[in-house]
Amino acid sequence: KLVLMTRETPFSPIHLENMLKLSRIGVAICPPVPAFYNQPASLDDVINHSVTRVLDLFDIETNLIKRWEGI
Repeated sequence: KLVLMTRETPFSPIHLENMLKLSRIGVAICPPVPAFYNQPASLDDVINHSVTRVLDLFDIETNLIKRWEGI
């Protein structure tokens, strides 16, 4: 499995075309975009959220973040 964590922005048409080609062959495109819905208290919380999301793609369990348990 291949995960591409693209971080250079803004994406150019060349970036987007290449990411589309990769996505079509099964590559996961996962930019490290900060999430704020989980109300991070520190930069570590922001980083851990991105890392955990990528590790999830490899079915690797961690206890880096508190999981959302629904309503």
